[in-house]
Amino acid sequence: MSHQPASSFDQLIAILGKKVNLTGGEELKLTGTEIADILWLILQGQESAETTPAVVVSLPKNDTTDIILPTPTQLFSDKNPTPLVQKSPSVDVYHSGKLPPSINPSHSDKPSRDSNTLPIKTPDAKSLRDSTAIIRALRPLVQRIAVGRRKILDEQATAERIAEEQGIPIPVLKSAQELAFNLALVVDESNSMIFWRQTIEELQQLLKKSGVFRDVQIWGLVTDNQEEIYLQRGIGKKAHHRRCSPCEVLGSSGRHLILVVSDCVSAIWHNGKALSVLEIWVKQNAVAIVQMLPESMWLRTGLTLGAKVQLGNSILGAANQRLFVKEVLLWNDIKFDRGIKVPVLTLEPDMIETWSEMLVGKGTIGAGGFVFTSPPKAQKPGARSVKDAEPKNFPSQEFETKENLTSEERVYRFRMTASPMAQNLASLLSSAPVITLPVVRIIQETLLSMSQQIHVAEVFLGGILKPLSPITPKTHPDGVEYIFIDDDKDKKIRDFLLKNSLRTESLQVIDAVSKYLAENIGNKSLKDFYALLKKPKELDAAVEEAKKNKKEALDSFDSKRFAEITTKVLKRLGGAYARFAKEIEQSQYPQVEPPKSSVTNELIQYSPKKFNNYENDFPEFLENHSETFYT
Repeated sequence: MSHQPASSFDQLIAILGKKVNLTGGEELKLTGTEIADILWLILQGQESAETTPAVVVSLPKNDTTDIILPTPTQLFSDKNPTPLVQKSPSVDVYHSGKLPPSINPSHSDKPSRDSNTLPIKTPDAKSLRDSTAIIRALRPLVQRIAVGRRKILDEQATAERIAEEQGIPIPVLKSAQELAFNLALVVDESNSMIFWRQTIEELQQLLKKSGVFRDVQIWGLVTDNQEEIYLQRGIGKKAHHRRCSPCEVLGSSGRHLILVVSDCVSAIWHNGKALSVLEIWVKQNAVAIVQMLPESMWLRTGLTLGAKVQLGNSILGAANQRLFVKEVLLWNDIKFDRGIKVPVLTLEPDMIETWSEMLVGKGTIGAGGFVFTSPPKAQKPGARSVKDAEPKNFPSQEFETKENLTSEERVYRFRMTASPMAQNLASLLSSAPVITLPVVRIIQETLLSMSQQIHVAEVFLGGILKPLSPITPKTHPDGVEYIFIDDDKDKKIRDFLLKNSLRTESLQVIDAVSKYLAENIGNKSLKDFYALLKKPKELDAAVEEAKKNKKEALDSFDSKRFAEITTKVLKRLGGAYARFAKEIEQSQYPQVEPPKSSVTNELIQYSPKKFNNYENDFPEFLENHSETFYT
């Protein structure tokens, strides 16, 4: 420690000890604890100044760092790859004596436990693409209202009064306030909603942590064997299986919101049973439907039972029956004053913000929704039965069985109805050797950051994809693999979509999918995974071992199909990529020399070189083996 700091330090101790008056006012009155805190803070400041000097980095004047991108041969080779950055003279930059490079596990020089693997964590990307924007869109709902007779101290008003009264401490009280709204999130648990399980889980966690609502409760909307609707607390595996009446969801008028998350395609939305539940709720609370499908598909759902309108409101948290119709967007023979008015929105931030502003009473704002007539008490003769209304399985399977379209017609129809973002996503998926929901989310994260959940719905419900296995309520959605509808035939849909994708994007997709699978197959590195592609038996063994560890992502993994699609895309890239594709093909389909039959041996004997008289000898050979060649 230098002389000057020590002298100053001694002087400070003397000042504190004598309680010297430094301000010209009263003498310093410090406790022993306060003096100890001051001394400790000074010591910490001096130690930091001595042990943490400014870091000065000096590089050679002519130093250049050459970036070397890997060639295709280096990328797919089993040999050690060329490093991406060519080493040049440099200096180590870190805190001297305090933070060695090995402090960061990611830069540790220690070898991993398995020298053949390199742990590469590829976390599952989020299904809700911009959760921050969703919270921002809900900001109008952050309203505080006075509750009960409880009073609390108004600190600011009290301070102002004390200043005005020249030091007389007269407290100012105000009514206790709390957030205006509670939320009941009701999730439709029909078969088709299994596809959106990840999105719903992220949504409920987001709403609970948002700070927008005083309380958030999760309910499941379930039907029994008799197609009667009941509710249960929680969803999925966390659900409490006690049957609850729809009335249990109701809350205080003006302070309780009910959001129904559904795609509106199950039978209860077509036969009016869901409307019976909505009719109970809208009389007392504010209710809205969070539609999982894009707006362009709404008219293919049970929402067609109503008329599309713009709804307005002038009262904070008004129940739906007090909403007024601003504009009729799609006419239907419905009495709007007596109908069931329900706002409908997607998870797009713009729609959420519009609905939020309408709900808090901004009369100039109109939110999109539908008005339904009261459901009939009994089903009309000739109406579609529950069995007919319930989708048998995933909706895209209905497209395949009910519509006999060619591959060209399917692609044309998809491009005519899908948004540009959905078309881009479909083109990228055409390069993916495996199509699962986690793969889709990774592609969105890496290549289509602006895409939303509704664009995924457009692709998967656009009539070009189908699941490889049936989807049941017990199916884990992330373990279901999808293929293009004609992949088991002529594969023209994939070819048409590949034409619209850039070659660089195709390679990025293959890398992203391979990294995801490599992480699930025993934390393999990307190079190790590519090496396994040329060893199908070892790859299959590794996959089977990973499945034992409950890796849902590998439930339907087929190494041959993966290799087939990968080689198809790599051949399109040409050069070393095409040569690597050929190596994969040769490993998948090794050329086995067939056993030579007696006929083959005689053909060799009667080769043109050995025919003395071709016109006589060769016809004689054919005549002797006529049964072989002409039967």
